[in-house]
Amino acid sequence: MENYKILICDDEKNIVDSISNEIIKYYKRRNIKVDLFPFIDGKDASIFLNEKIVDAVFLDIEIDKISGIQLAKQVREKSIETQIIFITGHEKYQKYVFSFHVFDYIMKPILL
Repeated sequence: MENYKILICDDEKNIVDSISNEIIKYYKRRNIKVDLFPFIDGKDASIFLNEKIVDAVFLDIEIDKISGIQLAKQVREKSIETQIIFITGHEKYQKYVFSFHVFDYIMKPILL
């Protein structure tokens, strides 16, 4: 079986690191291999997503240069299967982003 592929994009490195650590622990307990692709820059994440399809994405909404919403649109253009999870400190986007058929909308601060 191929590794589960997850992209994480948030402009706060500590958030990316925290989510990465929790994902690694979750999959390790289940003996499932996972490949993580962490980004702190929306433009870099966009370039990666142009070339790859991932199983899930964790996206901050307000990132520099390219927003999480733009990244979600990009993901949806390539795959309806990819799970999209938004991580944000802003409730104002909640109704709008569900039009992308998102899996979840997690409010910051994330309490792990």
